[in-house]
Amino acid sequence: MRNFLLYLLIAVVIYYANGGTAGTAYAVEKIAYIDVSRTFDEYQKTIDSEEKLKEKRETGQDQLNSLVEEIKGMRQELDLLSDTAKEEKQTELDEKVRELQKVERDLRDELRRERDAMARDIFAEMKTVIEEYGAKEGYSLILDDKVLLYRDKSLDITDTILNVLNRKYKQ
Repeated sequence: MRNFLLYLLIAVVIYYANGGTAGTAYAVEKIAYIDVSRTFDEYQKTIDSEEKLKEKRETGQDQLNSLVEEIKGMRQELDLLSDTAKEEKQTELDEKVRELQKVERDLRDELRRERDAMARDIFAEMKTVIEEYGAKEGYSLILDDKVLLYRDKSLDITDTILNVLNRKYKQ
């Protein structure tokens, strides 16, 4: 399947390079590539969003740490109690452990959902900027560098797209 996609991509590139015909091309099509991963990682909006998620993660971790300390204290108390009192305290302890697990799971799920939504929004924004740039500059194809076996560095527009994205983000 992967080889098929590679051959299909090569065929499409050759087709466009030949002016959309099977014959010899007389005009050179404008083609570029972009490092999408690097663009995403170095985009200031991504950096800012990751920082917000980190702060939220740390706040949640503080809450988890507080629950862990509470559970440790309950376990220490448990050792000092009589058998009947231990049963009651063990029930409270079990409930507190379940609460800790639920808070941890909820925090992890919420952070994952927020990160996924952030990434979707940023990739959509990147796609729009790349399309607008490609149309404005007359490109026939702008490819993700991950699908290329060989690339001429002069066709790399990653820095240009990063500059456009960061300039738009600052506004």
